[in-house]
Amino acid sequence: MGAMIAATVIRPETVTTRTGIRFGLIDHAPLLLEGTLGMADPNACVLLKRDLAVVMSAEALFTLTDLCGLGTDEAVTSAVRTATAVTRAAVRAIA
Repeated sequence: MGAMIAATVIRPETVTTRTGIRFGLIDHAPLLLEGTLGMADPNACVLLKRDLAVVMSAEALFTLTDLCGLGTDEAVTSAVRTATAVTRAAVRAIA
């Protein structure tokens, strides 16, 4: 999978679409915050979703497992912790 991702980055013209399953999850996750974030800053949910897209990616998990040496469960826990911190920071920024 890492080689496939690398190939799409190096030669994007060879790929018609990249899968975006995580965006369904990302769109659903901040729904409870949209009223709060959207009221204070209409762009806040858009920015939060973009930030979460970085955290919730195969590349992030590959970094945690391959380069940081974490097991799968530890990598997922780390990604969840980071996504939580990013979400909390977004909420604090509008408070």
